[in-house]
Amino acid sequence: MKLKRFAAFTASLASAAIMAAALPLNALAAGTDYSTDRVNAADMESVDFTKYLVMDVNANVPNAEFTYSIAGIDEEDAIAATETTLAVLPGVGSPKFKAGDETSDTGTAAFTPEDTTKLESEKGDDTVEFVTPDTTDEKYAQKTITLDFSEVVFTEPGVYRYILTETNDAPQGVTNDPVIERTLDVYVQDASTDEAKLLEIAAYVMYKDTIDTAPKIDKTTEDPNEVPNGAEASSDKIFSYTNKYTTYDLHFGKEVEGNQGSKDKYFAFTVSLSGAVAGTKYTVDLSEADAAAGSNSATKAEYRGKANPNVMIADENGEATATFYLQDGQYIVIQGLAENTGYSVEEEAEDYASSSGTDREAIAEIPAQGTEGDESYVDAVPAKPYNDSPTGTMTSDIYTGYTNTREGVIPTGILLSIAAPAVIGVIVLSGIVILLIRGRKRKAEEE
Repeated sequence: MKLKRFAAFTASLASAAIMAAALPLNALAAGTDYSTDRVNAADMESVDFTKYLVMDVNANVPNAEFTYSIAGIDEEDAIAATETTLAVLPGVGSPKFKAGDETSDTGTAAFTPEDTTKLESEKGDDTVEFVTPDTTDEKYAQKTITLDFSEVVFTEPGVYRYILTETNDAPQGVTNDPVIERTLDVYVQDASTDEAKLLEIAAYVMYKDTIDTAPKIDKTTEDPNEVPNGAEASSDKIFSYTNKYTTYDLHFGKEVEGNQGSKDKYFAFTVSLSGAVAGTKYTVDLSEADAAAGSNSATKAEYRGKANPNVMIADENGEATATFYLQDGQYIVIQGLAENTGYSVEEEAEDYASSSGTDREAIAEIPAQGTEGDESYVDAVPAKPYNDSPTGTMTSDIYTGYTNTREGVIPTGILLSIAAPAVIGVIVLSGIVILLIRGRKRKAEEE
C-alpha cells in the first residue's frame, strides 16, 4: 500500500538516538517526553487494506458481510533490537476502523448484489487470488477497509506490531481466506525539531499470517520502494484478504416425443429455490429459450404471451419461485446458486405422459488422454445427459428436465378395409347384370 516513504527511512530509525543527542542542548528542556503531536502528512495517519470476493463469472455478488478486529501483540512477543534488526514493540493504543467520517472498534466489509465486479483479466495490480488457472471463468468484487491511527499515541521510535483478524464466519457458499490473520507493522520514526520532540508514522507493512521475525535494518535491494524484509519471502507481504464464493448453475429443459406430440406447444415449469441468503439475486439465461410463450393453438390460452423471467431474487425467508414456459428442445439456466441451496423443478404435463430427464447431452464425452499406466494418463470423462434429479440440493452443476410423450393409435390397412365392401358391391352388381341378361334371353325365346 503506502510504502514509498521507505527510501532512507530505515537509516533514520537506526540512528534516531544519535540524532536526538546531536540536537542543541538549549533547544529542548532536559527530561521532556515526545509530544503527542505528529508531523507526518495526513495520508500517513491511516492505512487501507482490501477485501476481495471471487466468484464464477456468471454469478451475482451475494449479500455477505465480513468483520475485522485489531490488537497489539503481547509483551512476550516483543523482539529486542540487534545489530542487524530493528526492535519490534507491542502495538499501543486502539486503532479504529474508519468508514467516511465514522470510526469504530470493528471493521466491516459488506457486499450486496448491486456491487460492481471486475473480470479476472481486468485485475491489473490487484492482489486478488483466483481459484482456477483459466483467466476467463472468474470475476471479483472488492471493498476497501481503512485503519485509522490518528488517535494512537506512540511514545518512542520503533516498529509497533499489531494483529489484524478476520472473523471466521463465512456466509452460505463463501470460503474464507485460509489465513484469517495479518501482521501489521507500523514504522514510527523520530522527527524532532529544534523546538520539540516529535514522532511521525513513516510507513506500514502488512504480512500474511502472524510474523515472529524482526525487520532488518538494511534494505534487501537498492529499490527505493523496497521495505525492510520482515518476512523471509517478499510475497508474504500483502494488504488484502481473498474469499471465494462457490456457486453452481441449474440447467433444465424440455423434449417432446410421440406421433401426437406437439413441437409447438409451450409447457409450464415451476422452479422453487430454498435455503438461500435473503436478497440473493440469480440471473436466468434464456439464450436457448423464448422470451415469452407463443400464442399457438396447442398452448393453453392462459400461457400464451406469458414472459419468461430473466432474474430470480430470494425473499426474506431465503426462498424464490418462478414460472417458465418451454417448448420442445428449449433449455434454461439459472445461474449462481450457492452450495447447499435447495431446488425443485416441476412441470405441468397436461395430457402428456411425463418422464424425468431428457436425452440431450449436457457435456459431451471426453476421451482418455495419454497412455494408461503412465503418470500423465487421464481417464475418459463420460457424457453427461440431462438426467439429474428435478429436486435436490446444489452441490454441483445440475442438468435436469422432462420428456413428454403423447401417442395415438393410427388405423392400419385402410385400403383393405375399403376394398372388402367394394368387392361385395361388384359381386352384387355382377349378379344383377347376369339376371337382367338371362331375363332378356328368356323373353326373346318366348317370343
